[in-house]
Parts: sequence; C-alpha cells; structure tokens
Amino acid sequence: MIAECKSCKAKIVWMKTKIGKNIPVDWEEGIDKETLFDYAHMTSHFATCPNAMKHRNNETKNKTQ
Repeated sequence: MIAECKSCKAKIVWMKTKIGKNIPVDWEEGIDKETLFDYAHMTSHFATCPNAMKHRNNETKNKTQ
C-alpha cells in the first residue's frame, strides 16, 4: 500500500529492514513492500525528504549536528 509522507507529501511505502525495523522508502513503480529493504537498490525516504530532521529522534539529531 502506498502511503504519503506527512511532511513533504511524497509517495512512500513502509518496508522492513533485515533486523525487523520499519523504514519509509521512496515509492517506485513495481516496488514490492513484502520484500526486505535493499540499500543497494532502494532509497530510504530519510535521504530524500526535505523535512527528514523533523522525524529523527533526539539521539540521531545529536549525532548529525
């Protein structure tokens, strides 16, 4: 199911990482959300969202500042 980023309104899908965490992924035609997120072939929406910092937890924000 295609979702919408609450900040930038881009189309995203929620996928699982290999350790079982949810990750927002930029939607592309043919993407199968039932597969695991593949860093080599898919793009995390955290990398492309202009508002990504709003969604990071405090620990992550502190590492990037």
